[in-house]
Amino acid sequence: MIECEAIADLWRRIEREFSNIFEEPLSNTEKELGCVEKEDEYFISKNLLLLIVRRYIYQCNIDGTNPTYAGVISYLRMHERIEYEIASRSDSVEKHF
Repeated sequence: MIECEAIADLWRRIEREFSNIFEEPLSNTEKELGCVEKEDEYFISKNLLLLIVRRYIYQCNIDGTNPTYAGVISYLRMHERIEYEIASRSDSVEKHF
């Protein structure tokens, strides 16, 4: 999941574009397992983003396509819409967004 050049480029782009969350480059362990430092201010945000990116890469592998940054952003927006719909049904949008 991390050794392919296309995927390595994707991870570098994610680190660059989300530099407000990822202050330091991600280790291979973080890319594969997530952030393990519970004291980290962005613990939940990091792990949610890492989980969605890993799921996107996995889906690309299943589909036989190369993952792209545009694809990751599209996948993130899809998850955001799903979360918004769930929050709106339970009348808790203000808590989540």
